[in-house]
Amino acid sequence: MLRISAKYADAVNLQFGTPLPEFADWMHEKYEERRELIPDRLAELRRLCKEYGRDYDGIEKTILGIVRIASDAMTVEDVLGICVELGELGIEQVILNMPNSHEITPIEMIGEGVIPQIRDI
Repeated sequence: MLRISAKYADAVNLQFGTPLPEFADWMHEKYEERRELIPDRLAELRRLCKEYGRDYDGIEKTILGIVRIASDAMTVEDVLGICVELGELGIEQVILNMPNSHEITPIEMIGEGVIPQIRDI
């Protein structure tokens, strides 16, 4: 997919997995290895962009992962920390899959505790 993205796309979407225990082991591994995998993937995208004569900075770097804000799962600070870290790794937009998004409280907590903090990063 990186090759196709480098050649044709306006954006590339990676995945950071999840720290949540109820998901598959490969998703935990992806989360645990994110600090190495994301820079490696972005470096490969940069190399491929150069190969195709594309502007690396012209491709939006997005990422998808699963979080759940709840008393038995993650806090707002956990999610904020993930978002900040991903930004530092070169990600421009974080897409959060929230299994409990049908509940209003986690949405409010993201809106009040995460978005204002990362809006201008």
